[in-house]
Amino acid sequence: MSEAALIFRAEALRSRETQRPSHRAARASPWWIAGAYWALLVLVAVGLTAAALIRVGEVAQGPAVVRDGAVETVVPAVFAAGLHPGMPLRLTLRGHRPMTVAVTGAGPEVASAAAAGSLLRTAVGGAGPAPGALLVVRATVPQRVAEGAAGTASVQVGSQRLIVALVAGLVSGDADG
Repeated sequence: MSEAALIFRAEALRSRETQRPSHRAARASPWWIAGAYWALLVLVAVGLTAAALIRVGEVAQGPAVVRDGAVETVVPAVFAAGLHPGMPLRLTLRGHRPMTVAVTGAGPEVASAAAAGSLLRTAVGGAGPAPGALLVVRATVPQRVAEGAAGTASVQVGSQRLIVALVAGLVSGDADG
């Protein structure tokens, strides 16, 4: 080794002997980063647990009219398999409190909102059911409701866990775009 290398080596060794040893690693981030990390993990766990436990309803909804002592409403035909006599139908008529009545039957299927409107003898559209084939649903009506009263009707045809609905929405959203 050269004389210059020995001088610097000796200097480095003396410096190292005089320094206090530090066994603590340098902190690269503030204290709150670790707390935020654990809080985020807890929130994700709570969200996944809630999504696995909470159930959301699948509701068929459409315009309704009282005709011949019965309520007639149209809903998208995709709900036909889930509609059965005796199911509760929530009926909201103008000028009346919301009420629950029983479904007595479903059918016929109509091709469009115009055909449904002529069957119900009222305008069907706007905030009504989605475009496509429609299904006429009939339900009982209380005696105190006037003939021709109009409003909306909804019936829960199924339910599923929230996480299933979210994943299905993501998958169908990918197919659309």
